[in-house]
Amino acid sequence: MRAVTLSAQKAGISRLRDKGGASPQTLYQLRNGYVTTAKTMRARPGRTKTNNISPGTVGLTAYNGQFYVFAASLVPQTDPDVTCVALPHPSLTGRSLVRVHFAQAFLGRLYVVAEFDNGDVFHYWVTNAAAWLANTQYGYLQQVQPTTVNGFYYEATNVSTVVSWSAGVTIVLNDERQPRTYNGFKYRATSVTGTPPVKTSDVEPTWPTTEGGTVVEYSYGGTTPSTTPPAPTPTYPPGVGNEYDPFPPGRVPTQEQ
Repeated sequence: MRAVTLSAQKAGISRLRDKGGASPQTLYQLRNGYVTTAKTMRARPGRTKTNNISPGTVGLTAYNGQFYVFAASLVPQTDPDVTCVALPHPSLTGRSLVRVHFAQAFLGRLYVVAEFDNGDVFHYWVTNAAAWLANTQYGYLQQVQPTTVNGFYYEATNVSTVVSWSAGVTIVLNDERQPRTYNGFKYRATSVTGTPPVKTSDVEPTWPTTEGGTVVEYSYGGTTPSTTPPAPTPTYPPGVGNEYDPFPPGRVPTQEQ
């Protein structure tokens, strides 16, 4: 980008771009400066700071008062004002970054175009996740980064070890299931009635997503599940089935229904 010296302001701020660039007699944008009464531009007082960047990184950009550099794996920085962001190759190990073609804030995150030593070019939208906190409940897909930065962010996925609900499976008291389509809850059988073994229905229940709510699925006992279950109407035989109580993964229920 070429530098243009503005000696006098004649037309205010103009967003028009003529052939060859913006006019040197107008302002396109003014940062860290001001216009005097004589219509000349002056830089605001400030200071010069030297930042030390550790070798092994490429690119440099400023975002939210912090300098960012990039590497295929984390390169520790001695300067607290400089943060290294790890941009690993999506499919190949051992590749290193050789060039950053673009790095700028976009929609609240850093958008980076980086090139690897084998010529591959990839686009990254860097997540600005908060640091991990102890004794904190994180929701599905929420992102954190370690308190000691290692160049990576971590996303909360479905970490529950509870198996998904399926039809024709024997359920006993206190068995836990989660929906086949994850909704942030798992469910514990708080009541099982009927002739053992009591099996799940042929149709997945409509799971409640309010703590303290319950859902009852009607099923039939015996050694095999019913091949032709009745329609889901009040004609279901009462007192035969499984009742579930929802609670979020990782939370111990305090009340049974």
